[in-house]
Amino acid sequence: MVASASDSAAAAATSKTNAATSESNAAASATTATNKAAAAATSEQSAATHATNAGTSETNAANSATAASNSATAAALSETNAATSKTAAATSASNASTSADNAQASYTNALNAYNNLRGTYYGAQATDPATDPLGAAKGSGDFYFNTTSLTMRYWNGAVWVDFLLPGAIGQCKLTMVSSTTLKLIPFNGNLIKINGQLYQIPAAGVTLTNSGFAANTLYYIYIKIVGSTLTLQQSLTGHITSSSAGSVGVEVMNTAGGEVYTLVGMVFTGASSQFFDQPDTRWVRSWFNETGVILARYSSTTVATTSGTPIELDSAVRCFALLWANEQFHQTISCSCFNNTLGSLTYLIPGWGNSFGSWYGLQQYMHQDTVSYARSMSNSWTLQNSTDQAVILSMWGQVGSGTGSYAYKSNSIMTVRR
Repeated sequence: MVASASDSAAAAATSKTNAATSESNAAASATTATNKAAAAATSEQSAATHATNAGTSETNAANSATAASNSATAAALSETNAATSKTAAATSASNASTSADNAQASYTNALNAYNNLRGTYYGAQATDPATDPLGAAKGSGDFYFNTTSLTMRYWNGAVWVDFLLPGAIGQCKLTMVSSTTLKLIPFNGNLIKINGQLYQIPAAGVTLTNSGFAANTLYYIYIKIVGSTLTLQQSLTGHITSSSAGSVGVEVMNTAGGEVYTLVGMVFTGASSQFFDQPDTRWVRSWFNETGVILARYSSTTVATTSGTPIELDSAVRCFALLWANEQFHQTISCSCFNNTLGSLTYLIPGWGNSFGSWYGLQQYMHQDTVSYARSMSNSWTLQNSTDQAVILSMWGQVGSGTGSYAYKSNSIMTVRR
């Protein structure tokens, strides 16, 4: 029994120990449970956090997928654009090459155009150029500005001449320098048209001597080009108004190919083949820039006649005129006269002709009612010449009876070209 109590006490002690152990274990378990609960709560929080993170990751993954899709689309578009850019670059390169070729062609064309212009317009020059600025030969129509004369000048194929308004044919005048020399001088300009081209008459003029001229002969004076030189030439061949292109209206030699000769005047030579241009003898006439001539002669010598038909009274009052066709002249003669027979008629007559007696003007007469009483008389007439010719204009007279005397005689002529 004592053993059983001991045993029971031991067992109770053991149970107490076990209970204590169990309590300790329970406390430990409670602590563990608390820890587990805390861990569980932490795990739950962590799980919630992971769940949230998972949702975020899912969203991010979706966004990344979308971005990846967009990037793929952009990459594809970039690839397409790159291909397009490559094609455009190739096209641009081709265009650039074409543009370069075009630019070179344009440069070449511009250079050629510039050279062509320089070969036609020489720019400003002080004197007539011998060649064009490129060293080539001059061509018809080439032109330049002359800084000396301040004029535009062009090459007509033979000489340099000034530009001029259309219509210039003969800016010149034929004059007599001496009894053996004629000169064509510039007048109201300096151009003359020959065979359709305008040529410049030098300031010094163009001369012609009487070498080769016959005596008492009418010559036409023409101008022509010999090489590049203006040259005067006499001819017995008459003139005609040209109707050829380029020379329409120009008076030229009346022969085949006569356009190469432009009429500038005419002359009538004297007994020694000399030229005359003086108050009583106008035997040098210019075709250009001359509207007519004036002649006059006077004699105080008293002359008498008993002729009953017209007779030249006094050769000392003769005037010698060279007239163009269709040129009009007006002749006036005057004198003092008387008759020694009472009641006689005394006549005063202007006359002309290559041979005397060819033509007469109106007869003016005076009735002599007082013997040998001098009275003044005058007479005049007008006539249009029909052809180019040299004529003599003088004073003629006759009487009805008795002797007519004439003194202080004057003869004057004025001509007008039409």
